[in-house]
Amino acid sequence: GLLTVNGIIIVSGSDNNSTGVGSGTLVSNTGTSVSAFGNNSLRNNTANNASGFGNQALQNNEGANSSGLGALALTNNIGSNVSGVGHQALQYNSGSYSSGFGKESLRYNKQSNASGFGSYTLMYNNGFRNTAIGFEAGSGSAGVQELSNNDNTFLGAQTVFENSNIQNSTAVGANVALTDSNTVILGNNANVGIGTSSPSSKLEINGNVTATSFTGSLLGTATTASYVETAQTASFVTTAQ
Repeated sequence: GLLTVNGIIIVSGSDNNSTGVGSGTLVSNTGTSVSAFGNNSLRNNTANNASGFGNQALQNNEGANSSGLGALALTNNIGSNVSGVGHQALQYNSGSYSSGFGKESLRYNKQSNASGFGSYTLMYNNGFRNTAIGFEAGSGSAGVQELSNNDNTFLGAQTVFENSNIQNSTAVGANVALTDSNTVILGNNANVGIGTSSPSSKLEINGNVTATSFTGSLLGTATTASYVETAQTASFVTTAQ
């Protein structure tokens, strides 16, 4: 039925357990058990168990069990079991079981099991199980726009990829760029400390190190050395106490 209360249009479809609040809500809706709050939200919706909150949220939606909060969130969505919070979050999404939180997060997403937390995260994602946290995390760089491979993680503002085919790589720290698969990049020109809060070199470890081999030249000062079993390549050792 149609009811106007203090200028607010309320549409209730008792035949399909659907409720709409706002002008144009649920117009041409064929889905059951849906809720729409905001002008034109869930307009032309065909999916069941969908909820839209905001102007045009989930308009033209075809994905079941989906929720959008924010203007244009999940508009033209065809993926099921997705959640978008923020202006245009998951707009034009076609991947299922994906979540985007932030303005335009996962906009134009094409694959499933993707997660973006922060504005503009994982826009143009076309890979499975990619995750991005931070402003513009998971964005393309160096002329690359679409991420087309899987299992990548971006942690930090503007952590980007320069190769669309990277897989199983992780970027940690603001402004880190990923270029190769199966890598973990810690920080943008940063020092890494293990067991210390103030590393003074690219890698500083306060503790014992166990390794099966080392590759490359050995340069520097050894203040304490129990023994060296085999040294095949050593440029120099300044002091060995």
